Order: sequence, then structure tokens, then C-alpha cells
Amino acid sequence: MIFNASYELPDNVADVLRQNWNSISRTNLEDIAVISYKTGILTSFQVQLMLGHESRWEMEDFLHKHRCHLSYDERDFQRDGEVLKEILDKKDIA
Repeated sequence: MIFNASYELPDNVADVLRQNWNSISRTNLEDIAVISYKTGILTSFQVQLMLGHESRWEMEDFLHKHRCHLSYDERDFQRDGEVLKEILDKKDIA
């Protein structure tokens, strides 16, 4: 599915934007992706698909440059600690 949007801007404003951005539509798409990710509307994988990034790392780099940090709270930290403990316990058995 293709989603198209158009905007009416005064010519002098559009000219300034064109002079400063390679592509107004790409900049707009990236802004939508950033806002959607930050507000929890889209996942990082959906952002990757939306922007056509070839790898997770390319997408992660994009999000990092736009100050979109991984949502990671105390519960996540505790769960990671539990998983690590399980892994280390299994290693001791082997």
C-alpha cells in the first residue's frame, strides 16, 4: 500500500526547504518514522521497513542519530539479569 500526502506551501518557504534538504518528502517520511517510534506507534522493525533500511544496524544507526533510544526499564534489566544467571548456571553444569 502506498500512502501519499501533499502539502501546500508558499513558494518562498518551499524554496528555502529545497535549498536545505535533498528531498522534502524523504525528510517528512523520516520525521514521521521518528515521531511514530518515539510515541510507540511503530516498532523499530516497522521503521526499518518504512524507510527501506537493509539491515537492523542501519535502522539502529538512524534511530540513534535522531535520539530515539531503546525503551529499556528496570523490569527489562531484571529480566536480562535472570537470563544471564540461567546461562551462567547452565555453563557451570557443562
